[in-house]
Parts: sequence; structure tokens; C-alpha cells
Amino acid sequence: MGEEIIKWGTLVVAVYAAILSTLNHWHALKRDKPKIILSPMVARLRIGKYRLAFHIQNQGLIDTSIVQIGFTRRWSIVRTIFHPSPPLGVELPIVLPAGAQITVYVPASTMKNADSERLRSAYLVTGHGTTVKTRNGALALYVNNPPDTATDEEVINASEDWGHIIASEHGLPKGTLPGES
Repeated sequence: MGEEIIKWGTLVVAVYAAILSTLNHWHALKRDKPKIILSPMVARLRIGKYRLAFHIQNQGLIDTSIVQIGFTRRWSIVRTIFHPSPPLGVELPIVLPAGAQITVYVPASTMKNADSERLRSAYLVTGHGTTVKTRNGALALYVNNPPDTATDEEVINASEDWGHIIASEHGLPKGTLPGES
């Protein structure tokens, strides 16, 4: 009887250890992967012009680099790749520490030359090879009915003049900017 209890006790402890080991391994694999959130947004400037922007958040526990940003197209494997507006001080690759976030503006020339009615979704590729795709109301607005696009210079002046720009993931942003009534 005593030997039987020891055998069953050993079996229970072994199964428990195997389950904990498996869960620990799964957690370690998940923890070491990049977790990037990509949100297209429409940014509104005081001058009544708009700009498509991407808000990128690193919610993972490791530093991640962004090596490619662009758009996928409908009915095609061809992608439109762009480099964020250089005058705004952002160049690829972008290194995002764990927990960091950044907003990059799509160059006005990219939107003019992108054959926008065929754009399907926004995407980015990390240095780890992870591809993140998304589509939301802001991107749909720019694809279906693009508003008057601000130039790089207008975006720089707006951010220098009042330090922030109103942006929305759902379409045209609402709200009042400094100096507006």
C-alpha cells in the first residue's frame, strides 16, 4: 500500500513538473517575440489640411526595429513601400525600445503616387521578420475620399508652432487646435 502511494505521488509530481515546464517554455517564447501595434490615423492641421500618419507602439518586452512601412494593394502582391517624411526627423530603420511609441507621417508624394483606390491595408515589417497589417477608418477615408493633403513643410511648421496635432483612427479628427475658436 505504501509503495502504491509513492508510485502515484511520483506520477502526480512528474506530470505537474511537465505541465509547469511546458507553460514556462511557452511563456518564454511569447515574451521574446515583438508585439507591435500599427494604427493608421488622419492628422489635422490648423490650416485645414490633413495628413495620413501611422502610430506605432511596441507593447512587447524587447526592443524592436521597424525596417519597412507601406501599403498592400488589392488584387496584387505588389506593395507600396515608403520612407517616413525625412524632414520630421524619422528615418528607417526605426528602433523602438520596449514600451515606446512613435508617430510617422506618410509623405504627401506617396499618397499622390500610390494609386490610392487600390490600397488595401497598412503594414510594417520588423527586424525580427514579423509583419503587422491593419486597416481602419482613417485609412479607408484616405483611400475612398482623400482630403486636402498637407506638405511636409506644413506638418513641420504645425508641430513647431503648437507642439501637437489632432489625430484620429476613425476618420477626420474633431476638436480644436490652439489658436482656433
